[in-house]
Amino acid sequence: MRSIEKFGEIYRFNLSEEFYVQSLLEIAVQKNILTLEELEIIQVQCIQLLNSQIEKYNNGQSSSVRIEVAEGIMKSILYTIGIQLKTFPTPKDAVNMLKTTTIEKLYQLGRKRIDQKLKATKVLTNLMLENKLDTPQEIYNATVTEGVKGFFKIYNPNFEAHEIHITADYPVCVPINGFVGIEFMQKYVETINYENIFCRYFSSEAIHCLLSGYQEEYQYLVMNIYEKVLTTAIGCKIIGKDSRDLTISKIQKNYLLNFLSTQSVEQLKEIVLKAAKLLKYELGINAGSLEKYIDKSLSIIVANIATAVKSNALDQQFITAKYIDKNYKIKFSDGSKIDDELYRNVIKEIKECRYTSDKLAIIKSEIHSMSDLEDVIRDATLSKSEIMEVLTLLNPIEIAALLKRHSYDLELEFNGVREEEMRFRECLDIYLSLQSNDLRGQILKASHQIEEK
Repeated sequence: MRSIEKFGEIYRFNLSEEFYVQSLLEIAVQKNILTLEELEIIQVQCIQLLNSQIEKYNNGQSSSVRIEVAEGIMKSILYTIGIQLKTFPTPKDAVNMLKTTTIEKLYQLGRKRIDQKLKATKVLTNLMLENKLDTPQEIYNATVTEGVKGFFKIYNPNFEAHEIHITADYPVCVPINGFVGIEFMQKYVETINYENIFCRYFSSEAIHCLLSGYQEEYQYLVMNIYEKVLTTAIGCKIIGKDSRDLTISKIQKNYLLNFLSTQSVEQLKEIVLKAAKLLKYELGINAGSLEKYIDKSLSIIVANIATAVKSNALDQQFITAKYIDKNYKIKFSDGSKIDDELYRNVIKEIKECRYTSDKLAIIKSEIHSMSDLEDVIRDATLSKSEIMEVLTLLNPIEIAALLKRHSYDLELEFNGVREEEMRFRECLDIYLSLQSNDLRGQILKASHQIEEK
């Protein structure tokens, strides 16, 4: 008589993603959900299917192959069957299908699902390429552009469904553990696409300057771009500043170290979660798969920050951007201009405002291109102090772009320019003079590197 303790449920988390069928059969026998006789029938059917597949492998000319080839084909068969069995609501349902459906039939169903996953992964790959980051990092470019394409060229679902044949060298923030074959590739491409989409909320030049602050020749490093961007953006929200320029000064970094070093791990977690919530609100990320991926990333960010605080290495997490790179051209995008009627309404609304804070709120809300901002500064008859306040809203790259557009030109001065333009130039000069020598030099150099898109 069987011991009652041996009966029970099979829990999904106890099963291997890579060896799903093998682990399912093993536990099913242990739990007496599957008898040894039933297991033997399944094993015989697997051997029969293996023989059939070997003949196909040899184009019908032979039924013998090297042992390692036969082992590989059997792994492919079981992996393919596992793809189908994973679709059932519970592992127990999957065991029942193994009892009532032939291995050949389950294999064919699994093979169709692999084809579906291949098509879906190709669609995801196209999206990933559309969202590809403009970065000089070599490992990212090699993997995203060539590595993933290489998978589709050599993937063989008939005899090597469990293989990927590429190294997938670019690391993602949230590791993809346990998965192989098309399942791994689908999740890998999907993950990189999420990371791309998030990073595209920030300008490529801001990301470049951030990573240059981490290491000037970062293009040769094997590191995850998204993780650095997300961590720094969260740091910006912790100190209460806009995240889009990805800049944390040395003084602000010291504040973060002093503040965070007094917190427990649980308190640190609460601080990061609150900052992430503010960040998602600022960027307009409020639902869907991207938000879920960001939330999954936060445990890693918290762990990294906690370790950095303990080892006094917070500068490796919250990076001070570096704006100098003599070999790098900064591509600057102007942004989306608003239509003429809306622009006139914005100017009217600004002029009717009594307080500077209200004017700034309108500008932040309605103006999303540098050209519109320049026009507003001139057309809304802002005072010098108000223009200075507007300039504080901009990141160093945007200031550099304005300097390039409004550089001092003696011939123009001689021929005369609008009073508003002169006032704007004066404010730019004053703003620049108020910056530290280091930052001022970086902004001036960046202004020479900028190329308008």
